[in-house]
Amino acid sequence: RVDEGALRTRTTVLGDIVNSSPIISAPTDDYGYRSLGGTLATSYAAYLATKKSGGRSAVLVGANDGMFHVIDGHDTTGGEEFYAYVPATSVGHMGNLLFPYVAADKNNQKFEHRYFVDGPITVSDVHMAGGWRTVAVATSGAGGRSVFALDITNPSSPSVLWEINNLITGNPAISNNIGYVLGKPVIVPVKDGAGNIAWKAIFGNGYNSGSQQASLFVVDVATGSTSVIVASESPAPAYNGLGNISVVDVQRRNLANTAWVGGRDGYADTVYAADQNGAVWKFDLLGGNVALGGQPLFVAEDSGGKRQSITGGLTVATGPAGGVMVYFGTGSFIFTGDPLDNSAQTMYGILDKG
Repeated sequence: RVDEGALRTRTTVLGDIVNSSPIISAPTDDYGYRSLGGTLATSYAAYLATKKSGGRSAVLVGANDGMFHVIDGHDTTGGEEFYAYVPATSVGHMGNLLFPYVAADKNNQKFEHRYFVDGPITVSDVHMAGGWRTVAVATSGAGGRSVFALDITNPSSPSVLWEINNLITGNPAISNNIGYVLGKPVIVPVKDGAGNIAWKAIFGNGYNSGSQQASLFVVDVATGSTSVIVASESPAPAYNGLGNISVVDVQRRNLANTAWVGGRDGYADTVYAADQNGAVWKFDLLGGNVALGGQPLFVAEDSGGKRQSITGGLTVATGPAGGVMVYFGTGSFIFTGDPLDNSAQTMYGILDKG
């Protein structure tokens, strides 16, 4: 290579895409909310018809140019960018992208590749502010301690709903507990005992947070109001964080509407999640706390009693006698030193009897 100019030479408009897999939001997407019944079902059917007749596809992806991109996904006329969002955690580092290549500096270049917006994306229809909208929730992944939401009902003119990050001041429950979120957020409707329904974005807090604890974030999609549920053991591990999650519906109100009983009503009420230190946790969304008296559902250990990190996904299924089966494997290939770890790992299937 030869010396570049005062600024780095770019050959493409888009930065590199590594771990943020592109998501297509199509006008024919149906998220199944007609099954909720009542006015939500009828209004959702109408929204689906409106989307199908007048909506437009969009491709959503995060890139290591510091931006989350919303691109026209039309099959014949698409390909141009509708919109790009720069999370707050990207802003302070984007100047790094300007440094040119200097041949004399060899391997000691000022420019160093780093992640910016590199996390997973979730899209869903949600009911908020009296109507149906389509929303994307994405994380910055290894690029920053940040999760954000955009209203993409009209993908050519999206709007930012909120951003959760470690730069927030005056709310240490958020800024100290949000880490690098590598797990995929989940968007689900939640119904409380009074019958109030709200769509929530739920995700593990990720790794290397200020608190180094495992925490579950539950964010109201419409308002950005955030609840943080901390899962802690004693003694607390030096380093911890909550990774991927699975959200399920296993409770409903009884006929007299006086108590929660086993069953399903179409609304999320329970979350299973695993942490860096090998603990599997069960969270109660209705109570806003860690279930089982605050203790882990299960702790993964090898034959010598050493904790096994759980950084991959969890899969849940209906288990015997109304229980829930939780399936996962152990291991980590995220942190410094992981490539040198040759310890045996394990596949687990555990039964939560409720």
